[in-house]
Amino acid sequence: MRRVSPSINSAVINTARPIDFVFENKKYSGFDGDSLASALSANGLKV
Repeated sequence: MRRVSPSINSAVINTARPIDFVFENKKYSGFDGDSLASALSANGLKV
């Protein structure tokens, strides 16, 4: 997955803690602290 570095004022995305989640009956992966929209975008979905 491709990630954009968080700005100084944003929450920290912990890439050491991957998280799997289900969205619309499909399984995706993201990272702890990431937003749903960002994780879906990183998985190739247009949001």
